[in-house]
Amino acid sequence: MSKEKQVPQILSRRVVAQSRLMRVEAVDLKFSNGEQRQFERMKGSGRGAVMIVPCIDDDTLLLIREY
Repeated sequence: MSKEKQVPQILSRRVVAQSRLMRVEAVDLKFSNGEQRQFERMKGSGRGAVMIVPCIDDDTLLLIREY
């Protein structure tokens, strides 16, 4: 497999926040070029729902509670 198509290796992950609908995980990744980075991802509850999170700018996420 070429380096362009290799997926990063997950070194570790941990839950940093959780609610009924989702959890936020911190994920430590190692890329094919040797670089290591930490990212945070939102993961749904697994009930078949889809999450879309609009980013207004580099520092702002728009979250809307729907009833």
